[in-house]
Amino acid sequence: MDGAEIAFSCKICYSLYDDKIKKPYIISPCSHTICYTCLREIIESNLNPSCPFCVREIKASISEMKPNYELID
Repeated sequence: MDGAEIAFSCKICYSLYDDKIKKPYIISPCSHTICYTCLREIIESNLNPSCPFCVREIKASISEMKPNYELID
């Protein structure tokens, strides 16, 4: 993976972002970005989900979070 691909990929699963199932989402409240698939897995599999990078608690539902359109190639 080159530098451009790393910048446009999920830092959890390393898949390239797209505008469908791997759409990048901004985690609320910390503003880190991961793909929809990883975000959904984190929220659905934890009673108290938290950001995998800064460990801040995720209180918003996925429907309340916004896609990070700047990272869609």
